[in-house]
Amino acid sequence: RLLKTAAPDVVDTESRFDAWLEHSEMQRLLHEVTFAKEMRYWFRFDMFFGVVVCINGCSLGLTTAKVFNDSDLIALDIVCLVLFTVEWCFRWYHHIHGFKGMLLDSWTRFDLVVLLITYVDTLVTFTQGSAGGMSVMPALRTFRLMRMIR
Repeated sequence: RLLKTAAPDVVDTESRFDAWLEHSEMQRLLHEVTFAKEMRYWFRFDMFFGVVVCINGCSLGLTTAKVFNDSDLIALDIVCLVLFTVEWCFRWYHHIHGFKGMLLDSWTRFDLVVLLITYVDTLVTFTQGSAGGMSVMPALRTFRLMRMIR
């Protein structure tokens, strides 16, 4: 309203921003705003699963330190495993290049290896009991804790 012309009958038919921004620049700005909104969404998503990783790491520490029995925290371990699997599949679904594109990223490959190790650990625990794979499983569980680095 501060930019009114002296003559009230003159109508400005063009936007006042046309002189400063071209169409391609405006599209780029709109893309950056959309990208910023997506980053806020992914930040919340990553923070949620970061908390799940910390909870899972604490439960692994408690079972390794023999504070609790493996069977005491097995339900929490399975819930975390399901959540991590859902996270990985969600990232796969939303990745631009699909499964092949995800395998090009070293962190998602690492997550997939950790998931597979966790499935093997859970399978050994269920089939052979908590003492069945005790020589190999603590070494494999350290890989699960390395996910906290991410």
